[in-house]
Amino acid sequence: MKLVTCLVGDQSGPQVGLVLGDDRVVMTKELLAAIKGDPACGSSMVNFIQLTRSILEDVHSAGLGVIAERGGFPLHSVRLLPPIPRPGKIIGLGYNYRALCKHEGLTPAQEPELFTKMPTSVIGPFDPVMVPRVINKVDFEAELGVVIGRYCRDVPVSKALEYVGGYTAINDVTAKIIPRPPEAKSVVLALKGCDTFAPTGPCLVTSDEIQDPQNMNILCRVNGEEKQNFNTSDMVKTVAEVIAYISERITLEPGDLISTGTSLGIGIIQKPPVFLENLDVVEIEIQGIGTICNTFIIPALR
Repeated sequence: MKLVTCLVGDQSGPQVGLVLGDDRVVMTKELLAAIKGDPACGSSMVNFIQLTRSILEDVHSAGLGVIAERGGFPLHSVRLLPPIPRPGKIIGLGYNYRALCKHEGLTPAQEPELFTKMPTSVIGPFDPVMVPRVINKVDFEAELGVVIGRYCRDVPVSKALEYVGGYTAINDVTAKIIPRPPEAKSVVLALKGCDTFAPTGPCLVTSDEIQDPQNMNILCRVNGEEKQNFNTSDMVKTVAEVIAYISERITLEPGDLISTGTSLGIGIIQKPPVFLENLDVVEIEIQGIGTICNTFIIPALR
């Protein structure tokens, strides 16, 4: 299923929409009511993705009926919000692609290098990134986002993907320091966790629709020019391995978001480094998920 969190017309509050056919969307509140489910679950993506597989299948079937009967809403007529508007936890990975490690002369780590972003970092797929006035060097990082679908604690690699609710695209926007100080890891929160530094979307694709998260193409364009083009098959630690590693230490809850790392093409590794300019437009596209497109507002560069 392809799901969005959106605002529709003058209706109050976000709703979960099911995207079908030629970019038509049907509100899941309506579909849950039609199958005698709980319509309240249609107001929260976190609640919706925890429904049983049989209920989700019934919702999908009901959605096909609505599309056939009256067409639903055009996707462009609703305002898309982040699929998970306020994740409880956002955990990111550094140097999780072999190509980037090789470029930087690093041996891939035996254990994932983890960092956190803040819930206030998350914005929608087309919202502007508002860079704090104290930052003048900012970079894009196209990444696959993994949304946890149920409580996950101490799970083995072999079962880890069963805890995934779905996948989305994320830009792990990062402030950069030149030259990179040896103590950079100690200030990673100030570089990664700023407000608006995690555009996500445009949708959440449920895990049953993604046959192999280790075979997905990721593209990034800046002002229409391709900057990144890589495949998740090059990850150092797979999605399953990352979930297992984190869950051995930290309980993952429904709606938690894992950003799985980026590869070559980011600005800081260019010679000389190239950073985003005020009003630059960054697009990130992931096969099967779609494209997010965000304009960067950088007061320090105005």
